[in-house]
This record gives sequence, structure tokens and C-alpha cells, in this order.
Amino acid sequence: MPYDHPSQSTPSRTKHHVHIVDRDGTLRRTQECQPRGAGYPPAMATRRATTGRYGAARVITGIGALFALIEVVFILLVLFGANAGNAFYKFIQSIANPLALFFPGLFTFQNADWAVIVTYGLAAIFWIVVTGIVARFVR
Repeated sequence: MPYDHPSQSTPSRTKHHVHIVDRDGTLRRTQECQPRGAGYPPAMATRRATTGRYGAARVITGIGALFALIEVVFILLVLFGANAGNAFYKFIQSIANPLALFFPGLFTFQNADWAVIVTYGLAAIFWIVVTGIVARFVR
């Protein structure tokens, strides 16, 4: 079989060196890989090298997503006319109100449903954006 392309070259049994780099291109480490068999590239790690900074950024992003989810659940409870005397409704409301920060009362609407959508929707967007920015700085 003729070898026309470098990737089809005769398989070698020598060890290959693989460079593991960060997203910004800095070299993390170099490791040796054994060839897997005839014609196969060396086994390489496909898992991204993570550090504590990336873990912290993921936690921050997760907290922002949780806060936004609470706001969205409250919006849905109000829009679907949930019983305001229900314990679950009161629980979500007790969490959603402080998370809405300064947004309640920022705009005035004649329709109460629109007021809830805009007020708590802006709070949900705020939490996603702010925690995303903070997570970006932590990385």
C-alpha cells in the first residue's frame, strides 16, 4: 500500500511527546504517549486541564443560574395563578423578593402580570450577566 500523505506514513513504535496547554496557550506540561497500534495516532488526553480557578468560575456561574431559576419559577407561579397561600409559593416568594434587589418598583405597569414579568425577569437576566462577568474575571 503506498503512503501518499504524512498521516498515512509507516507506523512507528517510538514514544510521542504531547504538549498540554491552557486556553491562553501557556504550556502546562509535556507527557509521553505510547503508540496504540499500527496506523493509529498516539493516545492523547481529551480532558481539559482544570485548575481551582475554573472550578470557582463554574461555582459562581452555577449560583447565578440558580438565582435566575428561582426568579423564573416565581414568574411562572404568578402567571399561572398559583395559590398565594400555598407553602411552596410563599417559600419561592421569600427567596425571589430579596434576589430581585432594586428591580421591584423600578417600572410601573397597569397590568400586574407584566409588572412581575419585567421586574423579576430583569432580575434573572441581571444575575446571569453579573455572575458571568464575575466568573470571567475569576478565570
